[in-house]
Amino acid sequence: MRVREAMTPWPYTVKSDQTLAEAIRIMADKGIHQLPVLEDYEIVGILTDGDVRIAVGPETRDTPIENLDLAPDAVDTVGDWMTPSVQTIGPDAFLSEAASIMAEERIGSLPVVGADGDVIGILSVTDVLGRAVAALEEYEGSWDSDEG
Repeated sequence: MRVREAMTPWPYTVKSDQTLAEAIRIMADKGIHQLPVLEDYEIVGILTDGDVRIAVGPETRDTPIENLDLAPDAVDTVGDWMTPSVQTIGPDAFLSEAASIMAEERIGSLPVVGADGDVIGILSVTDVLGRAVAALEEYEGSWDSDEG
């Protein structure tokens, strides 16, 4: 299976000069855990819910992202807290390669970048697990039918 078959196409993105509060609002409203950071359509980083929690404080570890509050006068930007070196993958890579990268790098998502360098999708651990579960169920179903 290829990455393009499991990825979420056209993910929400932010720019590095957007406020952290704006990014948190997007994550909470859309129910997402990571935002690719783009400048001139090129990926320059990724902001994860882990990055947000580091910014807001360790006591927020178990707080749902929609309940995180920044001080009204907070001026922190996405660029202040994003992870600048981001691992990406192409849409035609095998899903097993993406899963290996995620496991080795201990990351929860991979932005999917097309041939022109544009972010065309995002692949999360949840996406990979969903496909793995479907494959395992199919395999187990064929095993059960062989026993009869």
